[in-house]
Amino acid sequence: MSGLLLLFGLGLVVAWCGVVVYSAWSLGRVPRYTYASAVARGRPGDPSELDRPAAFDEWRTNAWDCRVWTIEGDDPAGPVVVMTHGWSRSGIAALVRFDALRGSVSRMIVWDLPGHGESGGRCLLGAGEARALVEIVERVGGPVVLYGWSMGAGVALEAAAELGTDVVMGVAAEAPYALPETPARNVMREMGVPWRFTLRPALFLAGLTRQRGPLWRGFDRRAIAARLEMPVLVVHGDEDTICPVEDGEAIASAVPRGEFVRIEGGTHDGLWVDESTRGRMVEAVSGFLGDMLGR
Repeated sequence: MSGLLLLFGLGLVVAWCGVVVYSAWSLGRVPRYTYASAVARGRPGDPSELDRPAAFDEWRTNAWDCRVWTIEGDDPAGPVVVMTHGWSRSGIAALVRFDALRGSVSRMIVWDLPGHGESGGRCLLGAGEARALVEIVERVGGPVVLYGWSMGAGVALEAAAELGTDVVMGVAAEAPYALPETPARNVMREMGVPWRFTLRPALFLAGLTRQRGPLWRGFDRRAIAARLEMPVLVVHGDEDTICPVEDGEAIASAVPRGEFVRIEGGTHDGLWVDESTRGRMVEAVSGFLGDMLGR
């Protein structure tokens, strides 16, 4: 009987280890959202395929091998906006935001994070991508406005802290989160993957091979936001089940010049596509971009 119990216990340990390793692998192994993915969904795959096509150039970063688009906006006197997408997305997902904001920008710089879309490298889960964003901004030249959503919002905040007010006029953060376990837990929960006893060990493993280390030191977006001297707009849907609205409020409160806009009925992925929230997003973000130029 004791041997059977030991065998059963060993089986549980092996199963637990398997779930932990699989979870750590899944967090960093994101599906590629590419041109083919967009076409298969009946969506534009690049700026020339929008209902009103936009002129753009495509280029790649040197150190990080990231695909970048420079898209021409409609306002020659408007700001240059550098757009950073979230986990498992790509620059293609920024096209709906560009289309809504094109009248407020002179150019929009859209890129694929490492390990996403058409970029090389691997996903760093927000732990090191700010260095790639800094490389892009230094090549484009300032002043710019940084815009990011979800994981990309944290990347934008971190890059702004490094670049400073001489280069970054302001930051718009859509649906940000404070700590890495928050979206990971909620994504695993929605996928039906056990997380209560596996998430923290999985993040520990994932962090071992990323720039924050296994304890993810220095990741907290609230602490990073507190260092920013430029204006920061945080917009967050109050029905976001991936990144809770309380995280957005806490990040905005930490910024000396922070502003928080709650989008009633807004979800994590629907802010720009749902008719009930799109107009409010355009109003909030275009108003913020106008403020950058004193309009």
